[in-house]
Amino acid sequence: MKLHEIFGIKDRFQKFRTDRETVPVPPRTNLYHATLAHNWSSIKSQGLIPGGVCQLYDACDENYVYLADNAGIATAVLGSSDLPKTELDKSGGQGVLLLIDSTQLKPESLSADPGIPAVWTDPKYTYRYQGTIPASAIIDHKDFTLDHGYYLNKQFKHLKPGNPGKA
Repeated sequence: MKLHEIFGIKDRFQKFRTDRETVPVPPRTNLYHATLAHNWSSIKSQGLIPGGVCQLYDACDENYVYLADNAGIATAVLGSSDLPKTELDKSGGQGVLLLIDSTQLKPESLSADPGIPAVWTDPKYTYRYQGTIPASAIIDHKDFTLDHGYYLNKQFKHLKPGNPGKA
């Protein structure tokens, strides 16, 4: 009998890997959403409405609001998108990073974002939320400059979403 059969190392490793690739619902942290700066005033009153920026490019489904547990991923998705220049000009090249209280989200409306699957070696989870996220769920926001370069998501490396709920 081989050692890996005795100790079940192969099975335990497979379970470890699968667990790290499975997006946790409900999330273990609060979540981030990045948007163009000119959307911020309407988001403060109406919340995050499905299909907002999605209608401008083909990278997402209009029935969802997209979220991430990592600020770098949230901003990089917006920064790397093919947004029309007119939209970027409306915002003066600025974006807003929103921190969302994940306890105010309905778990049945959350699912893994198939466009950005989790990688087991460095799990960062992305979500789709089917429905409107109320403005009251926004805990905090940070302005940033949209940059299509490598360093956009690096400026948020120090940010941590915190445990679920208001900070």
